[in-house]
Amino acid sequence: MSSPHQPPPRLRTRVTAAFAVLTAAAVAVVLYGAWVQWEALLFWSSGTAGLSDFDVYRQAAFSVLDQQPLYEGKRFITGDGNQYDWTYTPFGALLMTPLAWLPRVVADNAWITANLAALAVITWISFRALISRLTNHKPLVLLAFTFAMLTLAPVSEALGLGQLGILLIFGVLVDAVVLAERRSRWTGVLVGLGTAVKLTPGVFIVYWIITRQYRAALTATATILAAWSIAAVLLWQDSLQYFAGLRFLNLTGEIGDFTFSSWNQSLYAMIGRYTTAGYGLWLPIAAVLIAVTYTVAYRAWKHNNLLLAAANVGMMTVLVSPISWIHHAIWVIPALGAIVGDGRRLPFTAAALTLGFLATSPTRQQPFFNNYEIWGLSFVLLYIVTLITTLSSDDTGRQQETSPTHSRHTQPAAETPDT
Repeated sequence: MSSPHQPPPRLRTRVTAAFAVLTAAAVAVVLYGAWVQWEALLFWSSGTAGLSDFDVYRQAAFSVLDQQPLYEGKRFITGDGNQYDWTYTPFGALLMTPLAWLPRVVADNAWITANLAALAVITWISFRALISRLTNHKPLVLLAFTFAMLTLAPVSEALGLGQLGILLIFGVLVDAVVLAERRSRWTGVLVGLGTAVKLTPGVFIVYWIITRQYRAALTATATILAAWSIAAVLLWQDSLQYFAGLRFLNLTGEIGDFTFSSWNQSLYAMIGRYTTAGYGLWLPIAAVLIAVTYTVAYRAWKHNNLLLAAANVGMMTVLVSPISWIHHAIWVIPALGAIVGDGRRLPFTAAALTLGFLATSPTRQQPFFNNYEIWGLSFVLLYIVTLITTLSSDDTGRQQETSPTHSRHTQPAAETPDT
């Protein structure tokens, strides 16, 4: 007979079998992720295209140290033979200066290591509810999940090009989810720094205003102004050219030639590839998407799910921006994690797994998909499912490990903010 404190032998056998199947599936995912990422890195490193964006960052850093202008035509020639402009802010170039002090090999490895560490944190924030529910071996499972994220097209391309998108979204997620949950007085600093480098994280300031998180919005704004003031003192000519010359609006057309490229998966590019409507159709659709997304994000915030709120805003940013390369869309990771939640809602989990598979890396070595349009469709569907996930749940806060401070059922005065 079995002990009254132990499950029946048949149940134990079934649980063991199920665990073995899940373990085998996890191992398969890890191996698949490692293989796809290896093939993707081989693709990017074939020839001289590897880490080309990172090469631009280092050249911008050298320009700052050598007191050379940042914004004078296509002046950064990378290893692939192409010429690129510096499209970020002058403050962004200032932040890159430590890269110029390191030998190239050291700088490359440090950059990739930092991105992989940031990817692991993004994965943990996105899937912590599921990981915490499934196992006590969190580090091992997190490693498996992080490997799985390597199969996603944005991650593969961001790492291959040496892009900073992973680091930017890492900062936004830590700020808008982790620090906001803890009521930290530092909430807003990382979004402010990210916006001071690249303007798109600034959409979270609007989100904070809509959700009445005014202190975070003010902190982010103050951080931006402080960073740009430093750049204005040290790089006043570049700052004047960037802001007074309206270069941040891309009116000079540095990257406009690629607006309708299949690599550009923004709503504007999709409309341009299939219609002749252009801005006439894009502007009203983008306005509707922005209004709907902020409304849905407010609902997620109201129900204590800051991850879902952030995922909605992040996905919307990629869609409505005129230019959104695939490697900009790291937001697919928080979106997948927010949809899955703790895994109890099986239809949403199945939808996330399906869309996640469709979003795997479409490099030429990838055996399943090599069409960027398929990836773009999966991104749009993932955005829609993220919205539906928010609208279909009355208590989205169950997916969070800790409740944020705006809950009407808590007493904010009883809590002590972080220092």
